[in-house]
Amino acid sequence: MSLHDMYFSKQNKNYMYDLLFKSILQETGYNIQNDEKYINLYRYHYASVFHRIDTDDIIDLNREVLNSIGSLILKDIRQKSLQSVSKSASATPNAFQSSATIVQDTSSKYIVLYSVQRLSKSLNRYNFEINVNFTEFMPTTLTLVKNSNNSANSLFSNPNLNVLFNDTENIVFSVKDTNAFNDKEYITYESVLPDKIKCEKTLKVQIRNYLMNNPLETSDIYEIVKRKKIKYENIDYLCLELKDTSEFEPGSEVGLFSIESEAEINIKTSLFVKKVVGKYLLFEDKKLSRKLNALTSLDHNVTLNGKI
Repeated sequence: MSLHDMYFSKQNKNYMYDLLFKSILQETGYNIQNDEKYINLYRYHYASVFHRIDTDDIIDLNREVLNSIGSLILKDIRQKSLQSVSKSASATPNAFQSSATIVQDTSSKYIVLYSVQRLSKSLNRYNFEINVNFTEFMPTTLTLVKNSNNSANSLFSNPNLNVLFNDTENIVFSVKDTNAFNDKEYITYESVLPDKIKCEKTLKVQIRNYLMNNPLETSDIYEIVKRKKIKYENIDYLCLELKDTSEFEPGSEVGLFSIESEAEINIKTSLFVKKVVGKYLLFEDKKLSRKLNALTSLDHNVTLNGKI
């Protein structure tokens, strides 16, 4: 039997979860045996351990399962325990305190971030950096668009995906629900173990598939090579020439802006593609500022929700 078959056998998977459950129970008193949240977390990371660890020995793989997945679960359990203690303390004032009540401020604000707000130097909508005015961020949900023309379909081959924040914090997201609108499918993912991300002026977001591979290695910002008003099939159009138009189709919405290497993308106007002819995108005939020298797809915008 190959190492792959031994590792992914039902016997080994169940045996390792049983070890994990017993270790967690002994250390924390918390029973995860039938906890759906931790079972899903285990299933997701179990596969990633095999692809991440370079070894020919199943003992090394099983040891990493206990160490890495066990650490994630312990961190979450302890965080919940601290929150519970904090709430209990604030609800029951200490007898030795003064008569003044100490109120712990636990308020948080929800915020929505969009990949189209990213800095121009970002690689693409799945690997971007965005300016922020907060120091802590707890991601809760992530919404991606899937359709027939999506070049990043490897993201959708598994119900889970991995998001790396600020090059340091990995958070697993799992499918929460799916909605259809027009011809597009919107998939919303929920963080399995929400965690606070420390921020300093910017937030870096790298969305990867369940194997922690990048779904798109090229930029999704397209410089406008040429522009011209033309007549095509007896209709007047605004024609924009790009080096690559494979991401677009009739009905696609694009956002136009001026490229500045260190600045945020600042969409000045949006247009809908009427026709795609080779390397040309045809739009309704209109006047367009020469300063707008680049465009990006608005159809595939990534939405990230969280608390600050």
